[in-house]
Amino acid sequence: MTEHEKIHILVQELIPVFDDLESDAKRIVQEHMKTCQACRRLSEQAEDWANDQASLQTEDTAEVKPLRRLIAMNKSIKLFLIAVRAFIFIYVVGRSLLLIYRGEDLLKGMEMIKSGLFIFYMPASIFLLAFTSVFLNSRWLKVSFFADVMILFVFGYLLNLFS
Repeated sequence: MTEHEKIHILVQELIPVFDDLESDAKRIVQEHMKTCQACRRLSEQAEDWANDQASLQTEDTAEVKPLRRLIAMNKSIKLFLIAVRAFIFIYVVGRSLLLIYRGEDLLKGMEMIKSGLFIFYMPASIFLLAFTSVFLNSRWLKVSFFADVMILFVFGYLLNLFS
């Protein structure tokens, strides 16, 4: 093996770490690259690769956008929870008001609303609160709990005032 071939092999090994070399070693590598086209091409490829890596690192440090599907699923879960609560509430109150409209006693209709809320809405709200604690954050759990308490107790209290 000739001296030129030995230097050629060593220069190919040193090109990826060219920036970390001392000045004498850098000078030897640069002198060899003046005469060797293969090492020049390898050096250019290493520079291109380093530039690509630098641009990838700046892209990685950019703000990570949240996943759109996850946000959409989170919104659909919230809408589902609201819709179930609203459906049960409207069903209980609407059915009782329909009976009142058809001629039943007003007090009996109000008692039907209170008992319907207790029988239908309370178990559903307990299940939905458990569901909320698993799939949503604690802030949404607090809001849901507050809304359920308002519906069950405040609405029941208002019915007691009118009966």
